[in-house]
Amino acid sequence: MKLPGDMGVSTPIGNGHRSCGTVCLADTNRSKKGMRMTKKLLAAAAALTLLPLGACGHKTDAAENVQAAADNTADAIDANADAVRDQGGNIADNVEATMDNKADALNNKADAVRAAGENKADAIDDAKK
Repeated sequence: MKLPGDMGVSTPIGNGHRSCGTVCLADTNRSKKGMRMTKKLLAAAAALTLLPLGACGHKTDAAENVQAAADNTADAIDANADAVRDQGGNIADNVEATMDNKADALNNKADAVRAAGENKADAIDDAKK
């Protein structure tokens, strides 16, 4: 009598492992889900450890000034990033308009070539009559 594992069919044995040595799909999905959950838990723990540091005020005016200057610099960098995104969008719009105009010009040339060919063919037909 052949066992299912001998016929190329894997069957679960024990805690979800297959007789052929591979792990079943359900186990793989559970492992991935567990890893995602662990990553989320670690990220949440890291965020919680930083919360007390951000909530503390600085003890000296010099430290406050340094923090304010850093915040202002970061705000300026964020504004530059937004400006770059906006400029990229404007450039893309201009390029699209330019390409549309070039495509329209090519379509007009194609129409002119067709019309010229039709006129020439008509002239040949008229000459034969």
